[in-house]
Amino acid sequence: MEEHKILTGMLLVALVVSVVGTVITVDRLGSVGGVGITGAAGGTGDLNITQDITITLPDSAIDFGNGKVDPTASFALADSAPGVSTVSGTWENISDNITVRNDGNTGINLTVSSNRKAGNDTTLSFICQGETDGECANDVTFSGLDSAVSFAYGIVNNEANSCGNDLQSVYNTIASNGVNYNVCGCLKSGNVEDEVALYLEVGIPDDAQGQKSATLTFTSSVAGDGGC
Repeated sequence: MEEHKILTGMLLVALVVSVVGTVITVDRLGSVGGVGITGAAGGTGDLNITQDITITLPDSAIDFGNGKVDPTASFALADSAPGVSTVSGTWENISDNITVRNDGNTGINLTVSSNRKAGNDTTLSFICQGETDGECANDVTFSGLDSAVSFAYGIVNNEANSCGNDLQSVYNTIASNGVNYNVCGCLKSGNVEDEVALYLEVGIPDDAQGQKSATLTFTSSVAGDGGC
């Protein structure tokens, strides 16, 4: 797209030179015989810039690594945000995130969905996937959610003031798979204010084993006015 802009600029310059050259030539010809004739020409240059809502992921993965629940605890709580230590477990504070950047030219509404969810369903839940003994499904409920099998996301500005409104800075539980959850109501497109970062909070029961994974999908759409 940048090449198209440069070529268009060269074309406009050529038009101006051509017009000026015409004026000078006509004026000189009109001076012959003592009769002055002036000439003038005008032109317009049109340029259309299409709307672009492209997003990219400069950092596309979070890896909590290896760890285990403390022997005296029923579950651990791991958090990928900087400065937040794992509760009742040996997973290191990894300070890792998924970074989303608006590479388009307009403010966008950004959402995220997952193929896994929080909860104790052994097929669709993040932490209980692959568990067959049924124990993972029996973890106690806390505040209406299974704290031992939680799966939640939180969003921060990765560049100052990137999100114009509705930044989901408080952890939100991914309660259903395939559902679009809000990330930012207006992710700006300026070069120094177009990135947000997603962190994860994960609950791990003491009987969970093996490697767990989830795919997060980000979707962008043109943002409404709303201060964008």
